[in-house]
This record gives sequence, C-alpha cells and structure tokens, in this order.
Amino acid sequence: LPFVGISGMGAFVHHCPDKGKIFIMFGPHVGVSNDGTVGKIERIGQKALSTSCGAGIGAYKAIMGSASDEEKAFLGTKD
Repeated sequence: LPFVGISGMGAFVHHCPDKGKIFIMFGPHVGVSNDGTVGKIERIGQKALSTSCGAGIGAYKAIMGSASDEEKAFLGTKD
C-alpha cells in the first residue's frame, strides 16, 4: 500500500464498508538472500538465487540511477 499514492489509497478505502475499519500492515516486499543480497532470494528446489520483487528492485535502481553520491550515501548504499 505505501506505493499507491493518494489516488490509489482513495480507491482502496472505497472498498471498505460504510463505518467500517481498515487495518494496514506494512512489511518489506523484497527478498534478501542469506548472504544479505537485497532483491535476491534462495528458493526451494532452485540452485541459483532468483529475483524477488522485480518491480521493487526496478524502482530502487531507478532511484539510485538518478541519485547523487551524497543522496546515495544518505540512502545507505552506493551500488
């Protein structure tokens, strides 16, 4: 839900019953491998790491590709 913006959130709340309640729980939607690689995950039955949430990783790469070195340092990574 944090990626939907104002319009998306408005659409979401219209699915709630009148005088109903909405419970929003947030957690990361991206895999982290056992060795700490963000965006990769070990899957049962597969020998190689695979991508976990390509859209999330694509957004991350787009942000990092346009960020200055100072902004990258602030975000906690330089790669």
